Amino acid sequence: MSSFFCSIVAIFLALAALLPCHAQGADLFSDKSSALTADKSAAGSSSDDDQSAAVVFQGKRLLIFRGGLDGFSAKERAQRTTQAIERLNASKDFLPEMLKLRETADGTEVVYGNEFIATMTMDDAKRAQSSTQLLASEFAAKLRIALMRQSEPVTPYSVARGVGLTIGASILMLIVMGVLGRVAAYVGTRIESYKGTAISGVRIQKAELLSAAALCNILHTLNKVAHLATFMIALYIYLIAVFNSFAATKWLALALRDTALVPLTTTVEALIGYLPKGMAIVVIAVLTYAIIAFADFFFDAIKEQQISFSGFDPEWAHPTYQLVRAMILAFALVAALPYAPFGESESFKQVGFLVGILVSLGSTSVIGNVMAGTVLTYTKAFKVGDRIKIGDTIGDVQDKSLFVTRLCTTKNEIVSIPNGYILNTSITNFSSMGKGGQLIVHTGVTIGYGEPWRHVHELLIAAALATDGIVPEPAPFVLQTALSDFYVCYEINAYSNAPHSMPRVYSDLHANIQDKFNAAGVEIMSAHYGYLRDGNKTTIPDQNLPADYKAPTFVFSSTDKRG
Repeated sequence: MSSFFCSIVAIFLALAALLPCHAQGADLFSDKSSALTADKSAAGSSSDDDQSAAVVFQGKRLLIFRGGLDGFSAKERAQRTTQAIERLNASKDFLPEMLKLRETADGTEVVYGNEFIATMTMDDAKRAQSSTQLLASEFAAKLRIALMRQSEPVTPYSVARGVGLTIGASILMLIVMGVLGRVAAYVGTRIESYKGTAISGVRIQKAELLSAAALCNILHTLNKVAHLATFMIALYIYLIAVFNSFAATKWLALALRDTALVPLTTTVEALIGYLPKGMAIVVIAVLTYAIIAFADFFFDAIKEQQISFSGFDPEWAHPTYQLVRAMILAFALVAALPYAPFGESESFKQVGFLVGILVSLGSTSVIGNVMAGTVLTYTKAFKVGDRIKIGDTIGDVQDKSLFVTRLCTTKNEIVSIPNGYILNTSITNFSSMGKGGQLIVHTGVTIGYGEPWRHVHELLIAAALATDGIVPEPAPFVLQTALSDFYVCYEINAYSNAPHSMPRVYSDLHANIQDKFNAAGVEIMSAHYGYLRDGNKTTIPDQNLPADYKAPTFVFSSTDKRG
C-alpha cells in the first residue's frame, strides 16, 4: 500500500513540474533559460569569450560549445553548427527521426542522415558537469522542436487537449500500478506455497548448498526487483507521454526518449561492431575443442595399443596428452586474447604483466618439478605399480604426476616425493629386473674355519632353493666375501621373480638357512664365541640333536709328572 501511495505522489509531482514548464512556453530555448544546457557562469563574460560560444537559431539558444576541436575554436564550431542548422531549416522535408547520435573517438556526434551537425566533446561535458551523450540528446531534442514546421501554438485547445491526455495517461498508470502490485503479491504467495515442495533445497550429494527458505528469500528478492523495474519502465513511458502532450514540454519528452535510447543504441552498435571479433573467438574455441578431442582419441588409441609407433611406449600416452593439451590451450589463449573486449586495455596489460612477474618469481620450484616429472616419464625410470627405492625409501609407485611421485612403503605408508628430488638422486627399480627373474636377493652368514667351505656352499644353496619367490634358474651362487680372524664370511645370491614380496622372501631365506645349518649340525658362529668345548653343550637346537646326545662332562687332567 505504501508503494502505491508513493507512486501516486510521484505522478502528481511530475504533473506539478509541468506547470512552470508550460508557463515558460517558448522561452525554454531563449538565452534566459537555465535548463539542462545552460552554463553556470555567464556565457558572454569576457573571461569565457575565447572558450565558449553559443549556437543560436531564430533567437533561441540550442547549445554552448566550451572548447575547441580539431583546430576549430569554440566560435568556429558554433558557426559551423549554425550553418548546418540553417541548411536543414531551408529544406522542405525535414524528418525528426533522421536526427541521430553517433559515438566517435572525439565524443558524441549529432548527425542528420549522413550530414554532420555537431560534436559534444569531453571538454564540453566536463565544463557543463554532464556527459557527451546527455548533451547530445538534449541538443537533438531542442533541434527537433525548433525545426518542426507543424509545431502547435500554445492555445486553450492544445492545453485542454494536453490536460485530457495527461489525465487519461494518469488513470492508465494507476491501473498498471495496481495490476503490477497484484501480480507481485500473487507471485510472492505462490513462492511461499511452493516452499519445501516444488522449491526445495539445492544439494550437492549430501551437502546442502541452499536451503528451501534461503532459495525462497532469493526468489522474493528477484520478485521485488522485477516489480520495481517494471514500475520504473511504466513510469518512464508515462512521463514521456505526459511531456509529449504539451507543446512547451515536447523537448523534455524527446530528451527523455533519447537519454534511454542512446545507451541502448550504443550498446547494440558496440555488439554489432564486435561481432567479427566475437566470431573469431568462437572459431578459435571450436577449433581448440576439436583438436583436443582428436588428441584425446589419438592418445587413447596409443594407450590401448591400437596405434603404435616405434620407440614410443604406450605408457607415455597419457602424460603426452596432458602436455599436448596444455600447449593447445596456451596457443588458443594467445590467439584469442587480441580479439577479447579487454585485450587492448592498458589495465589488462598491466595486470597480465604483474601476474607474469609473480608467476616467474614464485614458480621456480614448481616448474622444476614439472620438468623433472616430464624427464622421469620419458626416461622410463619407473611406472605405476613398480617396487622402487628412492634414497632410503622403498615402496610401490602409487601415482605419478607432474609435481610429485607417491610411494606406498612396505609398512603401508604413503610417501610423496617431489620429482625434482627424485631426478637428483639414485633410483633402484626392483620390478624391472624381477619381471624376468633377474632380481638378485642376497644375505650373508659367518661360519667358523672348521667347517669345509664346500659344505657351507651346499647348505646355503639348498636354503635358497627351498625359499618361495626364488627361482631355480639361473641357479643360486655363493660368494666368500671375507676371511676374518674368527670366521669366514659367506654371501648367498639367488634370483627372484617376486619384487613386491622381498621382505617376506628375505625372512623365509633367513629361516631356511637356520633350518638347513641346524639340520646339518653346522653352527653359525655369529656373534663371536669364546669357549672351552670340553664340557660345553652344543648350540644346535635340541630337536636337531641325536636322541642319545649328552653333554660331555668337564674333565681336568694334570700335566705334573711328579704326580
